[in-house]
Parts: sequence; structure tokens; C-alpha cells
Amino acid sequence: NPDRAVAQGLEWECPPVVVFIDDVSGNTSKQWNVHYSCYMSNGGLPRTDLEQDANIHFVATSPYASPMEMIEAVCEE
Repeated sequence: NPDRAVAQGLEWECPPVVVFIDDVSGNTSKQWNVHYSCYMSNGGLPRTDLEQDANIHFVATSPYASPMEMIEAVCEE
């Protein structure tokens, strides 16, 4: 297993990652100016910890990229 070689024989774990994309307004006025924001959190945490702000990590925001383009870029990284 090439992953075990990288980990030098240590146990290799890959926790589940929850990716969340939401549309938000980029304006402070009442006009809707859509931006998509992408957030990520560790899916292995208990539900009570998963919802805490400290465990939700900002990934990106864009007024131009669609949600599918954003998730494709996140998966490539």
C-alpha cells in the first residue's frame, strides 16, 4: 500500500469531510447579488461539535464560479 509507505508504517486514517456550499448576497442593500460560499468540516465529529463555528472552515467564495465549479476545485485539491 503506497499510503502506508508515506506514513512510515503508522496507521493511516482518512476522516470523512462534509463540504457545504451556500448562496449568499454580496450586497448590504436589499438587492440580491449572489455569491457562492464553500465551507468544510470534519464528518467524524459528534453532531454537537460539528455545528460549532470553530469546526466549520471557510474554503472559498466567488460571485462568478458555479457551485459545481467550486466543488470540482475542492476535489482536485
